[in-house]
Amino acid sequence: MLSVKTRLMTDVPLSSLLDDFLKENKMEAAFDEHTAAARFSELLSETMRPHIQKVWAERGQLFVKCDSAVVKFELLNRRSEWLQQLNAGFAETVIKEIVVL
Repeated sequence: MLSVKTRLMTDVPLSSLLDDFLKENKMEAAFDEHTAAARFSELLSETMRPHIQKVWAERGQLFVKCDSAVVKFELLNRRSEWLQQLNAGFAETVIKEIVVL
């Protein structure tokens, strides 16, 4: 006969379970980078968003690929401002550089 393990179920917030899982699997930095990359589009104006083709983060760098020279110029000029806004919600600096492609 199979033995059934009983688990003590308590009211634990899902966020704390997720935090524990990320810490145990050493995935906190990757998760924070993904969160910052997803948050980046919120910083852009409505006219800029359609010109952004791809956004991804690796090793502390946020890569932004766009199809317009005007948008690329704007991205390059406002990098430092957006870096501050992206890192504001985290305990440590997650994104160190924005690379515009």
